[in-house]
Amino acid sequence: MSEAQLHIEPQRAVYAVIGHKADRDAERTVTAKEGRHFAEFHGARFLETSARTGQNIEETFLTVTRDIYRMLESGQVYVEDGWDGIKAGYAHPRDSITLEQREQESNGGCC
Repeated sequence: MSEAQLHIEPQRAVYAVIGHKADRDAERTVTAKEGRHFAEFHGARFLETSARTGQNIEETFLTVTRDIYRMLESGQVYVEDGWDGIKAGYAHPRDSITLEQREQESNGGCC
């Protein structure tokens, strides 16, 4: 996570630790408790999923999307062209919401 953060600074990101194959307890190498502890230690959410049963698949995407939206609303992140973060996108207008793009703050002409 620290390497990912290093590469996106000064931008921010939403992180989630996702445990997969939640339906296969006998094959675990990391317990749910260990995964949750790791996520909490790094300030991320923790969810367990199962592609076989569908457990938490949709909820995982909804949770991350809600976190991103809350950060947009609070101004912690913003829509910005020219980097691989949050983009306005190509969704059909009736299926999307419109967010105002914040004007780039001038910092002396550098990056």
